Amino acid sequence: MAAIVDASFLIAIAHRREAAYAACRDTIGQVRSPLLIPTAVLPEVTHMLNRRYGHHIMRRFVARMQDPIYTLESIPGSDLARIVELLEQYADARIDFADCSIVALAERTGIDTVLTLDRRDFAMIRPKHIPHFTILPE
Repeated sequence: MAAIVDASFLIAIAHRREAAYAACRDTIGQVRSPLLIPTAVLPEVTHMLNRRYGHHIMRRFVARMQDPIYTLESIPGSDLARIVELLEQYADARIDFADCSIVALAERTGIDTVLTLDRRDFAMIRPKHIPHFTILPE
């Protein structure tokens, strides 16, 4: 199954000190590529890694994004309208732009699985193409 990857998951697999490191590494072994990453997620991940662990860990993460298992996805203009809808629809929950870009990408590609530690947001969101997301790791 292809999956879309959230920032929390990427942060967890970037450094062994992260509590969910092992669970996230095991999850990568269970899914098959491609693992899609909206480009909107990368600034969030690189900022957090630099702040938590330093520039060298952030650089190592960016280098790993060249692995063919990952596919970086730009946000086409057609997704922006859906992102705006989602930002409005979930304004009270303060769902962020990166999460909405994941939902728009999932709807456009028909993917139903999100790799994330942010269960609250992705369990709350109701995508148009399926009743709910499969969220991994469990």
